Amino acid sequence: MIAAIALRHDLMLVTANVDHFERIRSLGYPLDLANWRIAAT
Repeated sequence: MIAAIALRHDLMLVTANVDHFERIRSLGYPLDLANWRIAAT
């Protein structure tokens, strides 16, 4: 449900568990993921 909400509202999904949500992207959905534990440069 979290990924569906992010996709529906064109939001970035920020999580520490990126591997869990990679499954959604592997199905072809354009889910924008960010890991909050890794500093953005």
